[in-house]
Amino acid sequence: MIFCGLGDGKKCGSEAIYRIFWGVFLLFVFFSSESQAKELPPAPLTSPLTLKQLLVRAEELFQENNFREALIFYYEALDTISDLELKSKVSFRLGECLEAVKRFEFASFHYKVALRGKLPELLRSRALTKLGHLPKLAQHEEATRLFNRAMAAYRRRDVRGAIDDYLGSLKLEPNLMAKDESGLINDAIQYLSLLSESKEKEPQRLLKLAALLELRGETEKAIETLKQILIIYPNSFEAREAEEKVEFFGQKKSSYLEVEKPGDPL
Repeated sequence: MIFCGLGDGKKCGSEAIYRIFWGVFLLFVFFSSESQAKELPPAPLTSPLTLKQLLVRAEELFQENNFREALIFYYEALDTISDLELKSKVSFRLGECLEAVKRFEFASFHYKVALRGKLPELLRSRALTKLGHLPKLAQHEEATRLFNRAMAAYRRRDVRGAIDDYLGSLKLEPNLMAKDESGLINDAIQYLSLLSESKEKEPQRLLKLAALLELRGETEKAIETLKQILIIYPNSFEAREAEEKVEFFGQKKSSYLEVEKPGDPL
């Protein structure tokens, strides 16, 4: 009723107050329920598989040598395990999977985690043995990765991009040089000999050039190049390494020149 007669004033006023009251009440109830709904914590999420199902599936994949897939299930299972011995066994399995896919640093980490838990004696012995040889495997893998990347860059005629990876690979594993029949060393020496660098980068250029000259068997030229660093850039970071190498070459040369004295016949 929008308009009320004069005689119905009291009745009209009561209805209006009644409607306003219920309107306010309903708004209060609505916003209260909205507020409570927002404050309720979300329903907890559960894994699509039970712990037993995860471990069974992981072991199946492991026995099939499908290590990458097995990793997923072992990782998922690890978060739900409370038993310390089982947790250690799963950490050991993770180490084996990561070792199989040549992620040696992560494999070492999980073997160490397993050893800190309640690992059975047989697995403990195996984990210790693996930790003994994994650093060498990791070094070989990194050296091979750098060498292959250097060769790939050289095939693209990116000599500059190949030099650092090539020298880095040989520093880790000198035997890789025997695999190189690419001509990279000769091209790298020619490139660095003609390269003009800024004052800050010049000691690095000379140090790389000296290393490549040494690899090509030109030791005297390598020493001369190292001495340039010592004379022109004596305060550079590279000067310390250059000094150590010059000293090493000097000792090596003097050892070749030592004359063996004849024994006293008396």
